[in-house]
Amino acid sequence: MAVINKKGLAEVALGGLLGFSLFWLTSHPQKSPVRRKLPARKYRSIHYLPEIRIERKDKHYHLHHWAIFGISYLPLLLLRRRIKSRLLHGFFIGSILQGLTYKDRFKFVKPLGDFAGKPVVDEK
Repeated sequence: MAVINKKGLAEVALGGLLGFSLFWLTSHPQKSPVRRKLPARKYRSIHYLPEIRIERKDKHYHLHHWAIFGISYLPLLLLRRRIKSRLLHGFFIGSILQGLTYKDRFKFVKPLGDFAGKPVVDEK
């Protein structure tokens, strides 16, 4: 088992603070001034900027950044003997924790009109 010294703990904490801050500043659909300036990019029905979501018929599937970082962090943990950057580990942890602060953190499927807090419009 590896022993983390004060310097290593400080690196993890700094990385966590950077990851948490970055996504706190850029991820909220209505409150983030940075997110509003990001261009909207998509390929067919796959939106990849400023968020990753896939539209299908009357629903969309939202891939939350905490889930993406969580899945990406698993290989990093398995390769920790090769990748020793504590700052990078902290960044992943901070990004995951920030994403888990949202109320809809476990909601991956939403009605198409309900994205980004917009009410569903019934077109009869």
